[in-house]
Amino acid sequence: MNIDRNILYRFFEGSASPEEKTVIKNWMESSDQHKTELMKERRLFDALLLSSPEKKAAGNARFRIRTELAKIAAVMAMVFLGCYAYYQRELSSQDKLFQTMQVPAGQHVSLTLPDGTKVWLNTLSKISYPVSFSRKNRTVILDGEAYFDVVKNENKPFIVQTTHYQVKVFGTEFNVEAYSGRQEFKTTLVTGKVEVTSVHDPSCSVVLKPKQVAYGSEGKLQVAGEDDFSLLSWKEGVISFKNTSFPDMMKTLEKYFGVHIRIENEEVRRQYYTGKFHLNDQLEYIMEVLQNDIPFSCKTENEGQIILIQ
Repeated sequence: MNIDRNILYRFFEGSASPEEKTVIKNWMESSDQHKTELMKERRLFDALLLSSPEKKAAGNARFRIRTELAKIAAVMAMVFLGCYAYYQRELSSQDKLFQTMQVPAGQHVSLTLPDGTKVWLNTLSKISYPVSFSRKNRTVILDGEAYFDVVKNENKPFIVQTTHYQVKVFGTEFNVEAYSGRQEFKTTLVTGKVEVTSVHDPSCSVVLKPKQVAYGSEGKLQVAGEDDFSLLSWKEGVISFKNTSFPDMMKTLEKYFGVHIRIENEEVRRQYYTGKFHLNDQLEYIMEVLQNDIPFSCKTENEGQIILIQ
């Protein structure tokens, strides 16, 4: 290394000065070795971020046969496997270095993008973003759910690219849920203004105002009002349910704990629930609490990876 690590870490945190950013850019582009060294340092930075004490969720001893040590090891492995570099040609005809962070089941992390934008990434979510944004826009690629607090820049829009929809902003707070394995898309606007557009049909576009939600499915968009943001409390490590149907609750628990839940009791499908749980609560504990209000029993198969609701 022939560059100050303190400058690099300020750059990763989004607090580097314009002069420091120029120094890093020139150093990075001077040789392939420097690009490799930069990505190595970034992987270490992200690994420390992911493995901080407040981000470690407790494992579920009965439903998931794994130790806490194994979970932490898996998180670290995913960071090192998921953070990779590649080159992408942009409009400026310059190659930009990208990296990816992926969050395993039962975890959530926060990070700062190169422009200072804050991002909270939910469980089983993945985000790709450049080491430095282009002159024309700030584009990130999301697969999963993330909450964004975007630094305002009227001259450089911030764009969240997902499989089926694109969200464009200049500076605002909003939540995007867009898992590639599902058809449903949802954007919740907290402050500011966002534009949501179908990537397959640019004429399909809506502009949201605060306390509005855009729902997307099969290339179509619908807008509804939203006054309760408790469902966004996942970024504080809380799972919230508000008059939620039992099947939808089980889908949420599947997402957070990385298991498959099969409902064999037809009676419980008509049940609804309101309540909150912490991400570090064991799945067994959550099920026991639910059973106090909803009559059902459960058993596990495939070493806890499949849960049968009976």
